[in-house]
Amino acid sequence: MLFATLFNYDEQGRNAWYAMTNGARVSGGTDRWSGALYRLTGPRFDTAPWTAVTPREVGTMSVDFTEGNAGTLSYTINGISVSKSIERQAFAPLRPECERERP
Repeated sequence: MLFATLFNYDEQGRNAWYAMTNGARVSGGTDRWSGALYRLTGPRFDTAPWTAVTPREVGTMSVDFTEGNAGTLSYTINGISVSKSIERQAFAPLRPECERERP
């Protein structure tokens, strides 16, 4: 399962948070995950009394890893499709399992 969040702007230019909460691995031995995309709305984190965030399904998202540190993010929100190259940003000398040398 893959969980992903996306900060973007809506059609009116307002900031918006989106999440793919249950991205499933696509069968066939690929390194691709795909799932429903939800727009999240709710109060600020410090609002009192706090109420739960409201998710609304607005499209789909997929992440296709071409290697351990790079891939493609594709999503559709309200019928508008976008595809972007993504790259892991290293902030520490640790290396993920997918990047380590294999025997």
